[in-house]
Amino acid sequence: MGSPDVPGQGEPPDPEPPYRPWPGEQLPYTPSTDSAHDFSEPVQPPRRRHAWLRAAALLVAVVGISTGAVLFTQGGDNGSAGSSGGSDIETTIDEPTPPDDTGPSEDEPTDDDTYTTEPVETPTDIEPSETETETETGETYVDDLSVGDCVDETDSSSYVLIVPCDGRHDMQTLAVMELEDGYEYPGDDVVDEEAESLCYEAYSDVAENWTVAEEEDLMWDKVVPDSEGWEAGDRTVVCFLESLYEDPLEEDWLGYSYY
Repeated sequence: MGSPDVPGQGEPPDPEPPYRPWPGEQLPYTPSTDSAHDFSEPVQPPRRRHAWLRAAALLVAVVGISTGAVLFTQGGDNGSAGSSGGSDIETTIDEPTPPDDTGPSEDEPTDDDTYTTEPVETPTDIEPSETETETETGETYVDDLSVGDCVDETDSSSYVLIVPCDGRHDMQTLAVMELEDGYEYPGDDVVDEEAESLCYEAYSDVAENWTVAEEEDLMWDKVVPDSEGWEAGDRTVVCFLESLYEDPLEEDWLGYSYY
């Protein structure tokens, strides 16, 4: 066999054929003119460009797969984050955070409020104040008596003690009347005369309901204003029914008839 021809040595290279094939295109069979005894197939064109294209295609495929994996992973993370965020919202709605109010509430007393632990008296617990007509011992001013009140005498002619009429008592109120008003005190005699007339009339009216024996044991008495009381505006005459023999009374003599 002859030695292979090397371009640049010996004969000059063949001129460029008039037809340039596309990469990968199969050339028609042409016998080699270099040697009469070389019947091998023509040499294929270089495939380096095809190898580069494959490498580029493989690289693009790898990059695409990697990019898809990254996007898929990020999408999963975002979905998890979204689920977590939704869970947080539900938790916030179901369990609201109480307001951070460190100050005292309206119902809690503060240092500025004045309060006491002592029980507060209600209107039903407050006892009525003592009036001028009733003393600490329960005595009543005679001018404030009512017809039929049974009383016991006291050390003062102006105050008596009201007691039940079904028990022993000194007197029973027969009448409470007013004298005619005048600017000046008319005198003891005039006041006594007018008061006796009023009390006698009241006694006579209720005595009609008694028997003669009952009436024989009873009498009447009176309380009239003096000069000082008159100047103070007192014009009241109080008539009392009492025992003729100064014995205590034991029943209500006016229960069926009031003046």
